[in-house]
Amino acid sequence: MSQILSYMDASATYTIPSRPLTWLITGCSSGFGLALARLVRSQGHRVIATSRNPAKTPELVAEFSAEGHHRWETLDVDAPDCGALIARLEEQEGVQVDVLVNNAGWALYGVAEHFSEDEVRRQFETLLFAPFRLTRAAMPYMRARKFGIVVNVSSASGLAAIPSMSIYGGAKAALDAVMRTFALEVKDFNVRMLNVNPGTFDTGMLHQLQYQAATPDPAYAATNTGKMLAFMQSGEGEARGDMHKGVRAMYDVVMGAGPHKDHLGEPQLPLGAGAAYFVARQAAQAQQTLAAFGELSKSCDKPEPEA
Repeated sequence: MSQILSYMDASATYTIPSRPLTWLITGCSSGFGLALARLVRSQGHRVIATSRNPAKTPELVAEFSAEGHHRWETLDVDAPDCGALIARLEEQEGVQVDVLVNNAGWALYGVAEHFSEDEVRRQFETLLFAPFRLTRAAMPYMRARKFGIVVNVSSASGLAAIPSMSIYGGAKAALDAVMRTFALEVKDFNVRMLNVNPGTFDTGMLHQLQYQAATPDPAYAATNTGKMLAFMQSGEGEARGDMHKGVRAMYDVVMGAGPHKDHLGEPQLPLGAGAAYFVARQAAQAQQTLAAFGELSKSCDKPEPEA
């Protein structure tokens, strides 16, 4: 067991080059993606902004194309070959992707019992498979250069069980788990990964939620799940987080700016009071589990071999 634990050691010393970095950010047509792209540009770095359909936001394309070293690319993250963009940039155009930000996403709410498999697969396609494909595509180049940063914009719903968010939260939790392990595997190459778990922010996402096609059984109406769904569909949900403060915090942690320079090895960044609450709740639940079943768990091992 001790040998296995040594392989899980997450400690590493990361360095960041003292030069402008090239950031590739997905989902830049609005919200966190757009706000982060603008902030990164303002800090002197190069931005490759992407979206599924740039024709819908010509003013943004023009904004990021006004200066030659910034650009806007078409990228459907659900496409099986979405990683080809990174290969083209690196191999054909000589553009080094230093920071990959997996931000593109959408949210599907509903009662777990009534989700169709197609709905589940579509949600996981965007929130898990897409960032995994892009990260996998970027990794050989980052690894060879002995530098790279991958930022995964996850969700606070991946940290806790929230009624009506089983599939959305489940996809985000899966992303967190995959990328935590990915991070352990590439840390020796000075490649760092950061999972960002925002709570509710004023990105407009609360007004763009999607809901399952099936009508939930009426029995759910009086439950917390039914009440949560009704509340979200009413449009009365309030976003407590300030988007611009959130992306500033994200940027500072990624770049190790100011007091964050000693925390480059931290794998997770909760954003917003709600996200911090869920992290504390996770820790409390872990202690409760150990108190209840810790000794029982250890008693299931074989006896230690005699010396």
